[in-house]
Amino acid sequence: MKKIVTTIGLVTLLALMGSTAAYAETGDFTVYPTYMHGDNKNWILLDAHQGTTHNDFITVENLTDEPQTIQLQVKEAKEENGTYLPIEDKEYEAVGLWTELSEKTLTLMPFEKRTVETTIKIPENAEKKEHMATILASKSETNAENIKITTRIGVRMYVSVDDNPLLQANIFNTPLYKNTFFFILSFIGVLATIFYNFIHYLENNKNKYEKKHA
Repeated sequence: MKKIVTTIGLVTLLALMGSTAAYAETGDFTVYPTYMHGDNKNWILLDAHQGTTHNDFITVENLTDEPQTIQLQVKEAKEENGTYLPIEDKEYEAVGLWTELSEKTLTLMPFEKRTVETTIKIPENAEKKEHMATILASKSETNAENIKITTRIGVRMYVSVDDNPLLQANIFNTPLYKNTFFFILSFIGVLATIFYNFIHYLENNKNKYEKKHA
């Protein structure tokens, strides 16, 4: 998780890497996973299969005695030189497209906590690898010098995608089955047509024979 303070012409990054910290906070607000992921409280860790949907939750907390408005957004991320960074200059390719937040703007009363649902829909053609993202909580304000300051902290997301074993085990979803199935249907259709015509031919001959010997 990380803390970013942005001013005009200045970006300061503080990467919080210690495993002992339960979550990051700015002094004014904090955001963290609502539930444990295994033995990890800091991050969202998800082992997912292609074509599945997963729900998770984060908690946003106002640490002050004044109301605060917090913005939430999802950013895809990368690890660079041991630092976990949101990707700011690139279109979404994976988790950013798959993730929906139940709320994106929260107005929190003094010391209020709010739980926000996160829905992650893994496409059936999702690339099989570990995808990284962060759910960022941010607050903007203008100081006495009329400088706009944006403070952001985030929850890391690691989404490991693999094959869907149910789809793999389901013969009805395989191209071989589909090709064979439709071939058999076509073959049965041909046989049914031949059989129908043969019966019709026999009936016609029978009628001709009965008329001839009547």
